[in-house]
Amino acid sequence: MSTASEGGHQPWGGQSPEHGQPGYAAAPGTSTGSNGAAVGALVLGLLSVPFGVIVLGGLLGLVAVGLGFLGVSRARAMGGTGQGMAITGIVSGVIGILVAAAAFAVLVSGFRFFNSEEGQDTLERIQSEIQADLSETAAP
Repeated sequence: MSTASEGGHQPWGGQSPEHGQPGYAAAPGTSTGSNGAAVGALVLGLLSVPFGVIVLGGLLGLVAVGLGFLGVSRARAMGGTGQGMAITGIVSGVIGILVAAAAFAVLVSGFRFFNSEEGQDTLERIQSEIQADLSETAAP
């Protein structure tokens, strides 16, 4: 790389990188780092809500809540960076867990109902109604 003293082109700002000035410092009370735990909590928490209907959201929600609490503690150490994302991850993770619990309860009650005598009678009645409808539409 040629320098300005060798007749080369000076980069924008007037000084070459090897003679450059130090960069600007961050404003007091701010942090330049990122809070990966808060970002992970936010992403997994938001995914846990729609995936809750297939019960997978419960697992995603649990991980989101754990990462959210870790993200909040890291945010306090980093001057607040990512605290809102971490709290949103916790809240949406809890909602995902509740949706998954409700989906699991519906699934279990459905299995219990259709394995009972009343459920078997209901299935037989539905099948006979479908057969009757099909035979009516098939007959000329």
